[in-house]
Amino acid sequence: LVAGLASLLVGDCGDFSAEKMSAAVTASGNVLDSSFVNVFSTAVEKMGIEKFIPAGGGGGGGGGGGAAAASDAPAEAKVEKPKEEEIDFSGGVNMFGGGEGGGDY
Repeated sequence: LVAGLASLLVGDCGDFSAEKMSAAVTASGNVLDSSFVNVFSTAVEKMGIEKFIPAGGGGGGGGGGGAAAASDAPAEAKVEKPKEEEIDFSGGVNMFGGGEGGGDY
């Protein structure tokens, strides 16, 4: 987390380097092993910060605006529900014992 945020911070400032990333980590009061600094700085230097931490894709966050969208949408045709069939189970076996005698339970 610290390496990713430091990469974002230093990459946003322009000229990215491992030394600047390490300085940002130290200035934030954190400690990061030099191997992580090397891995992250190499990745950002090769790919660029735009590809290293891409912008969000747009999933989620769609809370508001529902009323406006609903009023702009054309009126939908009323869909009629199909009538459900009723099935007569009176001739079948009553698995809960029913009201008949028998007294097995």
